[in-house]
Amino acid sequence: MSRLSGFAVVGFVIVLCFMPLVVAPVVAEDGPRYRWQRDVELPEIADTTIVGIPLDSHFFMETRDGWPDVRLKNNSDQSVAFLIQTAYDLKSRTVRQTWPAQNLAAKVDATTGLHVELALRENDPLPTGIRIITPLRDFEHQVRVEASADGNSWTSAGPPTLIFDYSRYVDARNDFVPIKSGTHRRFRLTIENVTAEQESLLLDLHRRLRGANEIDRTENTTIVRRPFRIDRVEFYRDDETAVSSHQQRAKYSTLNFVVAPREKDHQTLLTFETRREPITEIKVVTESENFSRSATVETEVEDINGKLVWQSISKGTLTRFSVGSIQSQELGLSIPESHSSRYRVLIENRDSPPLSISGVELSGPRYELMFLASPAQKFTLHYGSPDAKAGHYDTAALQASLSAGSTRVTATPGSPSENQNVPADQKPRWAPWNDSRVLLGGIVTLTLLLGWGLYMAGKRIEPSADK
Repeated sequence: MSRLSGFAVVGFVIVLCFMPLVVAPVVAEDGPRYRWQRDVELPEIADTTIVGIPLDSHFFMETRDGWPDVRLKNNSDQSVAFLIQTAYDLKSRTVRQTWPAQNLAAKVDATTGLHVELALRENDPLPTGIRIITPLRDFEHQVRVEASADGNSWTSAGPPTLIFDYSRYVDARNDFVPIKSGTHRRFRLTIENVTAEQESLLLDLHRRLRGANEIDRTENTTIVRRPFRIDRVEFYRDDETAVSSHQQRAKYSTLNFVVAPREKDHQTLLTFETRREPITEIKVVTESENFSRSATVETEVEDINGKLVWQSISKGTLTRFSVGSIQSQELGLSIPESHSSRYRVLIENRDSPPLSISGVELSGPRYELMFLASPAQKFTLHYGSPDAKAGHYDTAALQASLSAGSTRVTATPGSPSENQNVPADQKPRWAPWNDSRVLLGGIVTLTLLLGWGLYMAGKRIEPSADK
């Protein structure tokens, strides 16, 4: 029994040795630490506004793929919801909303013309103009608009406007009357010359003949008086909204550019490094002419064993022709968006002489970090952590505002401030309690030791049982 007790003690000690691996996640530090911190400089805002922070090379170089190690915090040290997306140039687009006007009264004055009083309904927005819808063609009338709060005192709501239809001569028509912004919800239209004189389209022709010869001709044009008819009147409101036009692009610099001939393989090898910016095009800079060479772009990646290897990501053709009227060149190689730190380009020369290459030009999309900011708030951008996991935030309001083309402003990230207590290596730190190999090895070892102990204890007990 003493031998069995001894093995039990050994097993207990082994369990104690592996306990730290189990409880370590509980006693680990409260959260990830970030190597870099930057204050966000916002322009003055009067209401909750979409803010965009342009992301630069330092941000790309110090963050991990997919940006799980990025946080935005306010002056209360609370995390703020954000989105990282490609930047687009925005253009304004006018969106027109129309709705029927409420007709209150209409009367004709022999001196001033037709007066039509209109009103907005309770839930109608303030209009920026009025549309007069009529079935008539070939007309021209001047319209004045007045506004009132009570229907008794009227003030001008804009300069006189000419409505017209010249379809007899040209495809031109205007039935919109703009009005200046205000707070009044009652309007009065005055349309001058509501009964207009118009030449008839019929021509009365009289001819006098003497024998076969015409000795006199008389042409009569009929003038008709036609009242101006209105089918209905509509209010309209024009609002400007921002819409995306095209993706913003940026040029990025290279580091450690090297041109190396591979005479044995009939190739030219270009290698260079980047700060992990988003690259989508590599343009070769050369003075050579009249060539067409196939090229392959490769990036340096880690294989399953952690070894750095080259992986092909794109193939293309570099050409430049300058012969007589043939002037053509294509020196850019398009690649899927890549955030690699090392690239190389293999140019196939075959038996032709190598190209004279002086460098490459890199380009790709701009990125910005978008969030909602309120007045008097301050924000700090944190990034660069080897073990931070991606945050999950409620971005519904932000996405709706972006889709609606709401007004946005641009903020400026301050200079990076470094936290020396965070490792510069962006690879996750090794933690034995999170390493399945360590845990599996410990379990197997413990099982074998306990099994061996029980086996030896059994052999010890068997002779005693026989006696």
